[in-house]
Amino acid sequence: MRAALNLMHDLDGRSVAVLGDMLELGHLEEEAHRQVGRRAAEVAKLLVTVGQRARWIGHEAIASGLPQENVVMVDDAVTAVATLEELIEENDTVLIKGSLGMRMDQIVNALGRYS
Repeated sequence: MRAALNLMHDLDGRSVAVLGDMLELGHLEEEAHRQVGRRAAEVAKLLVTVGQRARWIGHEAIASGLPQENVVMVDDAVTAVATLEELIEENDTVLIKGSLGMRMDQIVNALGRYS
């Protein structure tokens, strides 16, 4: 996930990161999510987190300087789609990443019609 955020840093347009829970990390779970949050704060202008674990990403991004109004935390992919349909703008660069179990593919499919 950090590698994808690093790539996002080099792309043009407003950066929107849609990041879901990273599952099966064991004892590293919270710290790994928080590390991602710190990097997201550096590269994203808007952050949408999907899932309970991803809330660590959101909270850490805010603590690292991303304005709270630029962070939206939702519970599932369906809610993420509805949120993104209201927030994304033309020429945004949108990164969608999370564990397969978070159904991030639903977000990609729903937003694919905008590309």
